Amino acid sequence: MDIIIISCGKNELNLMTQQTINSLIESDVFNFNIIVVESEPIKYENCLTIKCDDPFNYNHFVNIGLSYCHSDIVSFCNNDLIFHKNWLTSHMKVFEKFPEIHSLSPKCDVWKDGSIYKKHSKFNKGVYLGFETGSELAGWCITVRKKVLNQIGKLDTTTSFWYSDNNYAMQLIKHKFQHALNADALVTHLFGRSSSLLTKEEFEQMTIGQKKSFLKRWNINM
Repeated sequence: MDIIIISCGKNELNLMTQQTINSLIESDVFNFNIIVVESEPIKYENCLTIKCDDPFNYNHFVNIGLSYCHSDIVSFCNNDLIFHKNWLTSHMKVFEKFPEIHSLSPKCDVWKDGSIYKKHSKFNKGVYLGFETGSELAGWCITVRKKVLNQIGKLDTTTSFWYSDNNYAMQLIKHKFQHALNADALVTHLFGRSSSLLTKEEFEQMTIGQKKSFLKRWNINM
């Protein structure tokens, strides 16, 4: 099973990336082929680390990782996750039961401070169709049938950080592929660990500043 992890391992974040890798390996029965696409000169254990010298762009890094993938199912993930037991086994059961579902996100159980993630607290057991980012489409962990990626081509790189998952959602909608949240698969997302190291100017440019590019890309008037 191919898993792409996107990392910018500055300072203590390299330890967080390794924690994510270790958590993944221990989470399920699959033989994971883990590919970390990293912007810093760091090598991680139990994975293939690809150093990318290009400016950080989340979907561009995913596209690089995809060139090393050969499985029928691919996941691309943040480097700030803790995977819960059998999360991927649960996803595979959904793919088998619902062939019309092409892309899945797991439920996020808590915020980094230990409180319940509000957008996902409304989801109980089962599968919920939709494309709302941060809700049904949790951009920090997406698992997709490889044939979908073969058809839509490379992930859209119009934005570099925020709105990368929005671009992915729009590509799915354009090509008529269905996404869903699987509330029976759980991860913990340590929100904001990477962005907390950005300067105020960097943060604004990589987050709120990405919205205009996204809206222009898809001709959305707001």
